Order: sequence, then structure tokens, then C-alpha cells
Amino acid sequence: MRGLVVTVLLLLGAGVARAEQPWRALSVHVPSLGSSGLGLQYEQRASRRWSFAGSLGGRRAAGGDYASFAAGVAVEGRYWFLGRTRWSGPFAALRLAAGYTTVSEVDSERTVGESVSVTPALARGWRWRIRSVELTPSLGVGAEAQLDPSGRLASAVVPRATIGLTLGWVF
Repeated sequence: MRGLVVTVLLLLGAGVARAEQPWRALSVHVPSLGSSGLGLQYEQRASRRWSFAGSLGGRRAAGGDYASFAAGVAVEGRYWFLGRTRWSGPFAALRLAAGYTTVSEVDSERTVGESVSVTPALARGWRWRIRSVELTPSLGVGAEAQLDPSGRLASAVVPRATIGLTLGWVF
């Protein structure tokens, strides 16, 4: 499935570059491809200097007697420093991400634990474009609030570094 998504994005981006300005981007989170998961992002330009993105992701992990599933959603506002019509170059971002993780025993299918996380973050990044294909790395810092939905464990807030890398199609 992940290979199909990447192939479609690359084939769509290999077309002839159009003269009009791109206003949308559809991307895959590259790190998710190697982690038994998948993360997708849609970005919409609001003006020459502002764009907004939304992301969805999911992943299965753990092993042996345990299984885990994590799902996440994020929204991000980006300010483009150069305001280029090609929609490339440096940007600053404010991101709010939320995630849900559950761990269960494989044999009994009993839930061992659940966690909810909320992470606001500030990031800097750069987008490169070749025709309609985009590659966008970013680095940032934030604070992750970890919550136990059952209320049995105390909440914790921990500093978090964010690393992003998307590959997609700008149209």
C-alpha cells in the first residue's frame, strides 16, 4: 500500500509543469514508510506567504505477546519567508498534533494500556521542488502532554524534538 502511494505521487509529479501557481500539496510522511505505518498530509495555500496543512497517520507496532496501534492527527500553519510563486524555500510552522495509542495482549486481546498525547510545536523547514514533486524536511521543538484516559496515571509534559520529512505532489 505504501509503495503504491509513493508511486502514484511520483507519477503525478512527473507530468509537465504548469504555468499557474500551485495551491495544494498531497504528501506522504517519509519516516512512516519504514515503521509499519502510513502518514498522509494535505496542504492548502491561503496566500503567497501562508499555507495550512492537515495530517493523518496510523501505525501498528510491538511484537511477541503484545500488539500496539497508534493513530494521530495534526494541523499546521506555515509562514513562507520568501513568498515565492513556486511555493518553495524556507518556512516557519506552528503545529498542533494529537495522538492515541493502545497496547494489548495478543492472546487474550485484553487492553494493557492507553495513552493520549497532545503536542504543540514550533518548526523551521525548507521545501525543494522539481517540477511538481516536493521534498520538505523540517525540525522543531515542542512540549508533549501525555495523558492516561483512565485517569489512573498522572499526566506528564515532556519536551519533544520534532523531525519531519514529506515527499509529495504539488498541484
